[in-house]
Amino acid sequence: MKSFKDSAGKSWDLSLTIGKARLIKSRFDIDVVGGDMGVVATRLHNEPLTRMDVIYILLVDNCNFSQEEFENSHDATSYLRADECFWEEFANFTQSLSPERGEAIQNLIEKMKKVSLLQAKMAVEMAQDPRVIENMERVISATKIKAGKEMEELVQEFENPASTMQQAAQKIAGQISIGSQEILE
Repeated sequence: MKSFKDSAGKSWDLSLTIGKARLIKSRFDIDVVGGDMGVVATRLHNEPLTRMDVIYILLVDNCNFSQEEFENSHDATSYLRADECFWEEFANFTQSLSPERGEAIQNLIEKMKKVSLLQAKMAVEMAQDPRVIENMERVISATKIKAGKEMEELVQEFENPASTMQQAAQKIAGQISIGSQEILE
């Protein structure tokens, strides 16, 4: 059993058991007992909200509060603590089923952590790259210009409703005229 604290300092205990593994399989079609552990770990890594659902299931005493109450008690920092706790419990559970699979999962978890850190580092570097910043500024500027033009057109339509109605009436009259000529021909 592993423990972590939420943003208010409340302690939560996680425990992965066979019964909870069955519940996870029935709700999410994730087999933490007999499935391909690489596939299971990768899916859980790539789906953080599903992982949070699984964490809720693993809580030792989750009958005294709703999942929404549990999730609302977490900010980003406490979510990371819950996440770390989950991966430790998952690795321990897998280790107890099969030492070889447990070791493989532990290695995979370490690699996933490295990938996550690398992704975060790359995001920071990209955000500081002058080329990316320049491109973002161009996109923002173009969006403002387009939005400004559309806003001007809307304002003109509302300022001159009579002329807008006149234009619409002329268009319709022109289409009727063309349609009438086609019928006569």
